[in-house]
Amino acid sequence: MDIAFIDYLANTKAGAMRKCGIASKLFLCLSCLSVCLCARSLTVLISVPALLLVFNLISGMPPCRLMHFLFYPVFFSLAFVFMRLFSDPYDAAVILLKATASVLSMVLLLITTPFTDLFSFLGAFLPKVIVSSLFFAYRIFFMLLQKLSDSLKNMRLRGKFGLSHSVFYLKSIAGVLGSVFISAVDMSERMSVIYAIRGFNGRIYTKNSWRRFSAYDILPVLTGIAVICLGIFARPGGAL
Repeated sequence: MDIAFIDYLANTKAGAMRKCGIASKLFLCLSCLSVCLCARSLTVLISVPALLLVFNLISGMPPCRLMHFLFYPVFFSLAFVFMRLFSDPYDAAVILLKATASVLSMVLLLITTPFTDLFSFLGAFLPKVIVSSLFFAYRIFFMLLQKLSDSLKNMRLRGKFGLSHSVFYLKSIAGVLGSVFISAVDMSERMSVIYAIRGFNGRIYTKNSWRRFSAYDILPVLTGIAVICLGIFARPGGAL
């Protein structure tokens, strides 16, 4: 349950990065992501992920969990890496490093920013109906995730969770997914009725604390500017 673990880190752990405003953290992560996606220099593609790795570790992300998240970009980019590995090893390394930087930047933002603060920030730019829908989806997501986990655990206890019972396994998975889908529809209907009774007018009111700038925001802003400067000077024909 990696998403539940990320939510736990964002809401319970303390640290300097969690005291930063969401605007400064978003600026840092988007700066790192944009520079890495546009870069061709190994100086940038090694330095920026290393910097993000340090930020993730000091923000409380356990190394074993972080390696688990990094497995996804490595796995899904293997096809592209192997296509370029023998013809152009440099391109293969660039693809792998860009995928790694993308994951590290997004993980850093998510483990240091509660989703309620993220919704508050998005509410200033997106229509209220979209923000409200995301908020309700966030509320019921973990309940549905727990229901799916309990259903899969019941399948294991019945002893039919293996390749030797593949037909039964596929039928059971289809049944579990159908049950979770029906539960999601039923839960959304009950929540809409409950909120209508309580006077919900289609809008969620959130705090605007992200507008404030504090001393904690200086570090991510300066780091983001430094990353952008590194990307500029590391272009072909640049200083690096």
